[in-house]
Amino acid sequence: MLVLVRWLLAVPHLLIVGLVTADIMLYPVPALNTLAGQAAFAGGYSVLNLLVVIAGFFLLVTGPTRPVCSTS
Repeated sequence: MLVLVRWLLAVPHLLIVGLVTADIMLYPVPALNTLAGQAAFAGGYSVLNLLVVIAGFFLLVTGPTRPVCSTS
């Protein structure tokens, strides 16, 4: 019974992680989308990639942050 409860608690976590890390759009370069000429793809962009780019942009625009407390 405990094993079933553990799996039921793990399923939402696995779904969220899968949705965040799954490829939602293939790379625009056709050479990267095929491996050895077959229909398999090499990867693509995911929600995680998008969040990293947005965070990097905000850090670039806002600049370095001030320390919360100074020791001097």
